[in-house]
Amino acid sequence: MKNLKERRLWLLWKKQERNGKTAKVPFAANGGKCGTSEEYKQTWVTYQEAEQAAKKHNTAGIGFKIPDNVFFLDIDHRDQNDPVVNDILSRFNSYTEYSASGDGIHVYGLCDFSKLPTYTEDGRAKLSKEYYTHHPTNGLELYVGQLTNRCAAYTGN
Repeated sequence: MKNLKERRLWLLWKKQERNGKTAKVPFAANGGKCGTSEEYKQTWVTYQEAEQAAKKHNTAGIGFKIPDNVFFLDIDHRDQNDPVVNDILSRFNSYTEYSASGDGIHVYGLCDFSKLPTYTEDGRAKLSKEYYTHHPTNGLELYVGQLTNRCAAYTGN
């Protein structure tokens, strides 16, 4: 995480109700509009700047745009004693933390994009469908920097 904290890819997020669910909506450290596409790149800041802005804006949390060669695995509604979590964590030498809700686990790590099963759609590489990134039944979400244009909530916990 140290390497990521020095890079300008950090943003803030707030909770917002959408279709009966709570969503994490990104916004810029200056309080303005933000997102994960290149058009918002100038709004991303270092972790230290995001931390300072979070205090100023009394935000729900800090997050970052998932960069190339980094994956983010969100394991919902499971704790560190869950056998599935233990199996997953035994396979990675990476940073792990509790989720913002405290009811899940985040795993961040490096990945070799060239070894991932992909296909091309609309001129853009995507993760093969058998490795669906937001699985509706198992509580796992997988996002990869080059394949998904997403941000990840960061807790440091």
